[in-house]
Amino acid sequence: MNKLIPAGLLLLLITAGIGLSFFVPRLLDSQQPVLEKEVWVYAGHPVSQTIVPKNNGLSLIRIYMRNVALWNQDPLEFTLTDAVSGQVIRQIHLNGFNIGDREVIRLQFEPIPDSAGRNFIIKFTSPTSDIGRSLGIGYTSEDHYPAGSANSYESQPGDLTFQLYYQPTNRIQAVFGVFLNFIRRLLTLRIVVTFIFSYLFLAGLLGLISPSRLFSPRRSPGDR
Repeated sequence: MNKLIPAGLLLLLITAGIGLSFFVPRLLDSQQPVLEKEVWVYAGHPVSQTIVPKNNGLSLIRIYMRNVALWNQDPLEFTLTDAVSGQVIRQIHLNGFNIGDREVIRLQFEPIPDSAGRNFIIKFTSPTSDIGRSLGIGYTSEDHYPAGSANSYESQPGDLTFQLYYQPTNRIQAVFGVFLNFIRRLLTLRIVVTFIFSYLFLAGLLGLISPSRLFSPRRSPGDR
């Protein structure tokens, strides 16, 4: 019976992964979640970041932005450019009116079928905003994203705060992506929780413990 528990759990995870793959339109590709401060976008002061997606089908970028006191209501332009050819691959016209103070903005576009391993530049420009109405973008001076780096007017080192998402090109990739994200979430749990679950899994796999031993009440020597 104990040997069937790990097999049952594995079958349950596989079934759940296949089921979820039908409802998850996009999966996390890579990210730089560290937020230290903001760099500012205004006329003559664009901000950009080089990125290298790991998967084909890049279709969404989430990025932290700040519109202080909602003062900015000026046009903001987002471009995704091929870093090698200089060709603009995707372009989105935004407005400060739709950007909140300390908000994660979704930049959604048609999937790029061959995005895996390509070098892109994401760039933000605000041609009419003065420095008093500049828009902030999340930033860290540390190199937490070795695949790319942030580039601004002052050529500061570091990275912007962003997440890349891709749209799976087939069902197998979707199932694999669901499992990979599940494992990533497990790895972010505290080490104590991870240790407990690992112990229970290994103990059940080796047949060292059984559910009856874990949950049955202890009996005193006088009980019959």
